[in-house]
Amino acid sequence: MTTAVTADDARYLQTVDRLLQGQAYRELGAARLFEGGLSLAPDERGRRLITAHAAEERAHYGAVVAVWSRFSGVSTTEIEARAEERLSRHPLPPASS
Repeated sequence: MTTAVTADDARYLQTVDRLLQGQAYRELGAARLFEGGLSLAPDERGRRLITAHAAEERAHYGAVVAVWSRFSGVSTTEIEARAEERLSRHPLPPASS
């Protein structure tokens, strides 16, 4: 049996909002972990690789922010502030060797 979900279903909207918030948090956190680990790269090739991974995570973060903003009707500035606030409440450990 399947159940149809309508776009005005409050539980559905809250769930999607929470999923997008969590994904934005993870993408931003991953970008910062790679950026923070740049000094641990053993050579130029390693630095380029880490820089590329960080840029990819930043791009993912930007895409999630855009989708979340369109979904919620909230500005990207506010969405980014929400992601930053969550990351400050639940910081990820810094990269270390």
